[in-house]
Amino acid sequence: MLLDINFGWISWQDFIVWFNNLSAVQQIIIVCLVIAFAVSVTILVCIAIYYLIKFICLGIYYLLKGIFKGLHHILVAIFTTKQKEIPNNEEKTEEKEVIKKSEVKLPRKIEVSLENKQPSEFNYCPECGMRFTEKMNYHLQLNGMTFCVNCGQCFRKDMINQLDNQPVSQPLAKPYTFK
Repeated sequence: MLLDINFGWISWQDFIVWFNNLSAVQQIIIVCLVIAFAVSVTILVCIAIYYLIKFICLGIYYLLKGIFKGLHHILVAIFTTKQKEIPNNEEKTEEKEVIKKSEVKLPRKIEVSLENKQPSEFNYCPECGMRFTEKMNYHLQLNGMTFCVNCGQCFRKDMINQLDNQPVSQPLAKPYTFK
């Protein structure tokens, strides 16, 4: 009725006749407007369906979350009251029986007498000329052999007596001096 008043159209044939009487540019503009309107309506309907499904799913999620949280509180309240009613005397006696006393073993003391201490023998390494450290002398007395901490030369106790008679050689490496 509105189309009849404004344009004189009564059926689709009247619309097609009107559309065909337009110029080509006008027809392209009208087709583009109709397509744009159809696409925008389709996009708006898809967005509306998305939000509808989203909010339905969120509603179900929060509903289930509330139900399970309520069940959790109810079950916790039930089990805590049941535990308060059960006497704990039997559990305590079982714990006392399970606990055993353990023996604490302290490390034994090694008596260090003054007789065991021997004066440290300070010798020199024939390779690098470095003086033996106390640790090297200790290993020599304990194991009968040691290594020079500077050059790695191996020494045995029987070699030391021979080395005492030899002169000390100069170190192989010269120290670097800054200029």
